[in-house]
Amino acid sequence: MTVYSPPLDPVDIVHLDHELLAVNKPSGLLSVPGKGPMLSDCLISRVKKEYPKALLVHRLDRDTSGVMVFALSSYSQRHLGLQFEKRQSQKTYIARIWGQVCDKKGMIDLPIAVDWPNRPMQMVCHDTGRAAITHWEMIKRNITETRVKLRPETGRSHQLRVHMMAIGHPILGDPLYGISESQNVNRLMLHSHRLRVRHPDAGEMAKKIIAKISAVASSAPLMSSFDYNRTVNAIFSDHEVRNSHISHDNIFIWGTLEARGNGADLLILGSLNEGIWPAQPDPDQWMNRKMRKDAGLLLPERRIGLAAHDFQQAVGVKEVWITRSKRNSESETTPSRWLSRLINLLEGLNSNGGKLALDNMRIRGAQHLSLINELEKIRQIKKPCRPEPVPPVKVRPKKLSVTEIKTLIRDPYSIYVRRILKIEPLERLDKFSAYALRGIVYHSIFEKFMVSWHDNADLDWHIEKLKETASDIIKVSTSNKILQKFWMKGINDISVSFINDERKRHQEATPIAFEQSGKLIIKDINFEISGKVDRVDLKKNGAAIIYDYKSGTLPSLKQQVSYDKQLYLLSLILQKGGFKGITNFKIDTAYFVPIKPNAKEVQIPTHLESLEEFELKLGKLLSAYLKPVTGFKARRALFLKEDYSPYDQISRYGEWDTSDKFEVEIL
Repeated sequence: MTVYSPPLDPVDIVHLDHELLAVNKPSGLLSVPGKGPMLSDCLISRVKKEYPKALLVHRLDRDTSGVMVFALSSYSQRHLGLQFEKRQSQKTYIARIWGQVCDKKGMIDLPIAVDWPNRPMQMVCHDTGRAAITHWEMIKRNITETRVKLRPETGRSHQLRVHMMAIGHPILGDPLYGISESQNVNRLMLHSHRLRVRHPDAGEMAKKIIAKISAVASSAPLMSSFDYNRTVNAIFSDHEVRNSHISHDNIFIWGTLEARGNGADLLILGSLNEGIWPAQPDPDQWMNRKMRKDAGLLLPERRIGLAAHDFQQAVGVKEVWITRSKRNSESETTPSRWLSRLINLLEGLNSNGGKLALDNMRIRGAQHLSLINELEKIRQIKKPCRPEPVPPVKVRPKKLSVTEIKTLIRDPYSIYVRRILKIEPLERLDKFSAYALRGIVYHSIFEKFMVSWHDNADLDWHIEKLKETASDIIKVSTSNKILQKFWMKGINDISVSFINDERKRHQEATPIAFEQSGKLIIKDINFEISGKVDRVDLKKNGAAIIYDYKSGTLPSLKQQVSYDKQLYLLSLILQKGGFKGITNFKIDTAYFVPIKPNAKEVQIPTHLESLEEFELKLGKLLSAYLKPVTGFKARRALFLKEDYSPYDQISRYGEWDTSDKFEVEIL
């Protein structure tokens, strides 16, 4: 057990205003007190010594450094807390990870659960884990390590550390999830680099406006939804809330103070009007010039001198745009004295090219103004509709795979683009990710293991045989030692439950085929459906059982009835004699077999929809898409609005929405 010895550095203030406080937490310091007096020293206690009203909003792990935000009022705490709860905040971390990543960016989608026997450790668990998504981007790499930018979509405990470990690149200095090679540093190399939140003041302004509208609502006449929308928009347009956090990563809005000492490739100077830059000094009703001087306060001319210095620094950058407004709401404006002096200087340097430089500046400015004026022009743009191409019957596909039938039900447009336009989807960035490869490897392990099954062997023999098979296949599949250990642990976790379940299956029936390809011909429309069955068992009464192994999430009974027809199609192919060497067998049932510890099989719901009923609906579905009037609608019946379609970029999803009505029940 390590002794808690936090750093004694003073609180590092990053931002402070009347509503919130942001500080830079050092590594090794708890965010909140731990159990016992030895763990009482923490960031929140140190902050409260200087800012008693500070309230906790979120936390960072003890070993993680970086920005943390505290609320300075109960309203701000509630406002910021809801942003974290609803995932409206945006966190960005910088980490140094062990090993060299191959891709420039990617996404990790692995559910996380508490590793109860080893608390406080967490683990990847596809059975009980909660969804966890992390986006990563490579910054710099060398032979032994990589610097990456991490952006979590979710906020699970130890999420970044578990995800990095899961893909074979643990964070350097991680005492919980690292390996010996990654722990040759003195701290966890994880830093909370950036935190984006909405300032509570923005919501307060909207609240005040709504309150004013509510106060006079009873006296307002009845109006249509169109008139109401115009009225509310007009009221809100009279108010402005500046949200400084909404900006591009490479764009900064600075005042003259913030701009001092900061360089930029392009600097846009605004408000170069007299009275704004330099600002007119406010009259001091309490202190005269001598009193201000004696008190060490800036005199009015000193402020103007500093403004001149700021302007001189600003115009010296690589590229600068000098702008001003020609008039305000009341009258014509006067150019800033800095601008007037710059123009006079250039006009007086005619022999040195000053006048020509000034003319060229004005020409470039006029070009930019013309582009801005184009943006201000109102154009009537017709809103695009959801794509629903209607290709000729002769080019429509007459062959589909079992998995493509599911796509035809949910996203017919993908079938159109791939099978008719012959456009293959872009390869996913995580095609060869640890998660994707794991499913392939597990499938191969259990396929080979089942071939070597012996009914008379005991449990220990089968466990050793499974481990031996898994070890051989895993070593061939990846050279990553971390992944090898991680996958072997997964096999060990499920070995006992899988073998016990397999014994029950062998008592009921005998395996007669593995990884068998087949096809179904629908003669009425001359349509072919192809598929591969993982395993077929034969019962003593001559009926067949289909098993399909799944390492991911199993479809529910409702999903099978609605769109996931894999077991139905495989059963139909088998019953129609579509698998070579497997004929004249009546189907008994079919199962999805999970490759997870203590997970239950999912049976084909023939009690809700029989094979005969499905066969009729299948013929109706395929016949419909062979008619010249049926279109291949984009995102026709996706399970969730957020679901991904590989051809969303071609259908220009985002320029149209899914609000138009359509008939879901074709199948």
